[in-house]
Order: sequence, then structure tokens, then C-alpha cells
Amino acid sequence: MFSNLFYYLLWVILRLGTGFFYRDTWRKQIVGLDNIPTDKPIIFCVNHPNAFLDAIIVASSTRKRVRFLVRSDVMRNPFQRAFLSFIGLIPIYRMQEGIENLGKNDETFSECHKLLKQHKAIIIFSEGLCIQERRLRKLKKGTARIALGAEEAFDFNLDLQLVPVGINYAAHAWKFRSRLSVHFGKPIAVKDYQDVYQSEKAKAINQLTKDVEQAMAAEILVISNKEDDLLVEQLEHVVFNDWNQNAQQPVASTALARHERSQELLRLLEYARANDPQGFSELRETTSEYSNLLRKHHVNDASFFRSIDPDAKKRALIFPKSIVLVLGFPLWMFGVITNYIPYQVPYRIAQKIVRHIEWHASVNVTIGVFFWLIWWLLQSLAVALIFRNWFVLFGFMLLVPIAGVFAYWCWRQVRMLVGLRRVSRIKEPERLSQRRQQILMRLQVWRKNKTV
Repeated sequence: MFSNLFYYLLWVILRLGTGFFYRDTWRKQIVGLDNIPTDKPIIFCVNHPNAFLDAIIVASSTRKRVRFLVRSDVMRNPFQRAFLSFIGLIPIYRMQEGIENLGKNDETFSECHKLLKQHKAIIIFSEGLCIQERRLRKLKKGTARIALGAEEAFDFNLDLQLVPVGINYAAHAWKFRSRLSVHFGKPIAVKDYQDVYQSEKAKAINQLTKDVEQAMAAEILVISNKEDDLLVEQLEHVVFNDWNQNAQQPVASTALARHERSQELLRLLEYARANDPQGFSELRETTSEYSNLLRKHHVNDASFFRSIDPDAKKRALIFPKSIVLVLGFPLWMFGVITNYIPYQVPYRIAQKIVRHIEWHASVNVTIGVFFWLIWWLLQSLAVALIFRNWFVLFGFMLLVPIAGVFAYWCWRQVRMLVGLRRVSRIKEPERLSQRRQQILMRLQVWRKNKTV
């Protein structure tokens, strides 16, 4: 009982924290929640680019309580083991933790079978390792072994469902306010593999692993060639603004919409690589030159696009936003004063202690959420002691998070205005405009040829 209360308290806190760290509201960035069975045991098969933040994001995307399979080395001492077990983490022992510990996995599998029998949900990172790349690595067979083993333990009467999950981050998953979308795919019924498993276990394990891998790949933005990572990142900024502007039914500027545009971009690049290799090479050179020119002038594509497209500039609402910045300056400064320290300190800590980029966002978000709460309570305590007035106290406690969000909004608008100002001071904008147009024209040719 207490374990469930503590879990859902963490669920609320971390959902709010990750929902603010990554851009867009949760309603817009979660897809396929109706694919999650409500009355059956579930294993969520998840890609793993962002350390333990991946588990937090998937768990806080569904109201169903989940358990997590994690590397045993995170439970280094009895206190860690007790606490992490309390919140639902189950250790899995790998060869790296010592061959003598592999036998302990029997206990882990038994615990998983017990939970699944009770129609619980378990998260497994089926790739078996964490690398911050926008691609899916070959799956380990552990997920299939656990799933088929659980069904076998209960005579294939569990009706266990494997739900493929794709966590799609933007190019820099560790950055504050970068974009994120979570995709839940159609569930795979493990009992469908009963006949094969009972005749040839290895074949069934391999087939289930292959099917899960294909299902996960369908939910993830997969850049097949590592050398295309930078090209895709550079093109994404360009194509979303232009394609959305020229679409018959423009889509909202959300992580999901950008994910769909990125999928279309990847299909175009795959087509071009196979059918127009020279054009593909020229696109890479043109895109690199355009990006270098933007960097040289300290502007981004969004600012340049607004400067050359009247409709985009109109949608930016520059004059009304400038008025809000002026009139809202006191609230803006209040938000900065009360929120800047808990905004900066977790980031600085992450920068100092994190050695691998995969851990940066996890450390930043986790420390940030709890540091902000403590800082908010300490400030509120100070206000209570100084003013000794309940009305002032509640007003302050309510205003701090609102002012913090407003301060961040003001900072973004200032960045936009500065960007437009820098664009207006570029002496030869025609060169930038030409390179941008060359990129879009080549992509447009491929779009037309691909549909013919």
C-alpha cells in the first residue's frame, strides 16, 4: 500500500519534471496509449538512448504501475537494493557483473513470472545497452526468453502481451526543452508462438526477438547510416518550417508533427541515396555550407525563415510579444530571481559529474525536480516567517512556478528578437537564401519523383 502511494507520488513529480524539461504538452507527445491492454500482463519493450530517464518517461506516460529490469550493478549496497526494489526495480545479472552471478537470474525470472501472473507490467530495454543514437540496435534475446518462459511456466495461459515502445528524442536528447515523443505500438501476443516454442525453443526465441525488433523499429526514427546523423539534424530545421508552411493542412508545431516530418525526410534520403547518389552528395555539401553560414552569423534557420517569409513573420507576433515583454517585465524578473538557481545548479552538477552523454539529462532532470521543490519550499518558508500572512504565502507559492514558466517564455522571445536583428544585419543574405532554396528544391524534386 505504502509502496504504491510512494510510487504514484514520484509518478506525479517526475511526470511534471520531464514534461517541463522536454518541449510540448504530454497530450501531444504520447501516441498509441490505446494499444496498451488494461486487463493483461504486459512487457514494454523499449529502446534505450537516455539512461534511466527512459524508464521515467515510459512509466509516467501510462497510469499503469510498472516494474523495471535494470543492471544489477546499480544495486551496489544493501540500502540501494532495498530502496530500488521498493520502487519496483528488479536486477538482471550480465556477464560483465561476473559469471558467478548469472545463476541469480533464475530468481529474477521467477519474480518476473510472479508479477506477470498478477497482470502487472514490466519495462525491459530490449537492446541491452544504452547509446544515445537515433537508431535501433540489434535486440538481445533476453526479452523473448523471459516472455516465453513466463508463458511456459503457466501453460501458455497468461495471455502475455509485448508492447513495442519507441522513445523519439530530437538530435540532442540531453538538452533542456528539446523535443520528445513516445510511441506505443500494437501489442504482440506471446501465446501465438506456443507451437513453435514447444517444438523448437531456439527458433521461437529468435522469431519473437525478430518480430519485436521490427515492431520497435516501426515506432522509432531510425537513421540507418551513422554518417547521416548530422545531415538529418541540419535538414530537420529547414524542412519542418517550409513543408509545414506549404502543406495543404499545416500541422501543429509539436514533437509528434516533427517526428512525422522527420520520417518523411528519412524516406526521401533513402530514396535519393539509391536513385540519385550524385544529387545526394551535392545536397550534403549544400546543407553543410548553409549550416556553416548560419553559424558564422550566429543565427538559426527559424530566424532566417521568419525574415524571408512574410507569413512566418506575421505568425511570430513580434509587436504584441514585445508589448508583453515590456509590461510583464516585473513578473519576468520575479521569475528569474526565484527560479534561476534551481535552473542552473542541476545543469552545472550534471556537467561536472557526468562522463557519458547518455546520463546527462537523467541526472539533470532528477536533481532538478527535487532541487526545485526544496528551493521552492525554503523560499516559501522565508516568506511565511517574514510576512506571517497566509494569503501572501499561498500567493507566493502559486506565483513562483507561474513566473518561472513566464520567465522562460520571455527568454525565448528575446532570443527570437535577437535572431531577427542579427539576420537583418547580414550584409549578403542572398547567399543564405540561395543555399536554402537549393536544399528545398532538390528535396521537392525527390518528393515528386518518389510519388510518380
